[in-house]
Amino acid sequence: MAASGFPVEYQNSAFHGDYGQGWIRRFKYDETDSIESVHDFATGLAPMCWLGEGPDGCLWYIKYDSGDLERICYTANLNLPPIAVATQDLEYGPGPLMINLRVATARIQKVYRYHTHGTLG
Repeated sequence: MAASGFPVEYQNSAFHGDYGQGWIRRFKYDETDSIESVHDFATGLAPMCWLGEGPDGCLWYIKYDSGDLERICYTANLNLPPIAVATQDLEYGPGPLMINLRVATARIQKVYRYHTHGTLG
């Protein structure tokens, strides 16, 4: 498998999934096609019945019990949208209520103050 979506040390490796144990291991071979090393790649997975590289360079597998198609990607190569997480210091109270919101994402972090009359500061 080329593993083109992974760092160079993962490329041109053979990935093997174990149905019963729920793991994926990476096998590296030398020039004579003898196993050079074996590395744990993923553990704690559901039983799988297929494993391969997708067109996006990620490693894809099918769960045997549910038929779900799952993928494992090296995220430094993906341009994923940030996932925003917001928390507030108060949930309720007498008005006018000033709520401090803290918004964080994978790429940016900002603190907003929200007043009940609708202005952001």
